[in-house]
Amino acid sequence: MLTQKELKKILKYNPDTGEMIWIKHRNKSKIGMPIYHIDGDGYKRIWVESKRYMQHRIAWFYMTGSLPDKQIDHINGERLDNRFVNLREATPAENMRNRKIQKNNTTGYPRVKRVGKKYSVAIRKNGVRLHIGTFETLGLASAVSDAAAEFLHGEFYSGTYG
Repeated sequence: MLTQKELKKILKYNPDTGEMIWIKHRNKSKIGMPIYHIDGDGYKRIWVESKRYMQHRIAWFYMTGSLPDKQIDHINGERLDNRFVNLREATPAENMRNRKIQKNNTTGYPRVKRVGKKYSVAIRKNGVRLHIGTFETLGLASAVSDAAAEFLHGEFYSGTYG
């Protein structure tokens, strides 16, 4: 089992930039080389001690000394931004609240859909879909949507994402 002490002997993580470099020669990698490749889902991944990890989980381990029990959420929604201030532990539901608007969204606002000439707002909390209301204007629907999300989701609310 990899320890934080062993990890710090082989790589250096800069919490201000989110970058990792080797500080000990590793196979074909040279000292000072950035450590990662971007996977098909757009996350940085690294190999440490013959095991593949998501780089943001290793950053968390490097800083805290323990691998997270939960998922690690990128607060700003940018999967490649592994600065420590941009990382937080999250349940799967909390992590889903901080995602970009889905491609099939036609209004351009999270939780808002067009119904005839009006706009309907709905939000999920603990797996239950809550209908907030139907509004005459997109602006009003968006404002109500943001207020409901902030009230229900607290720190995991994001007005930019769904």
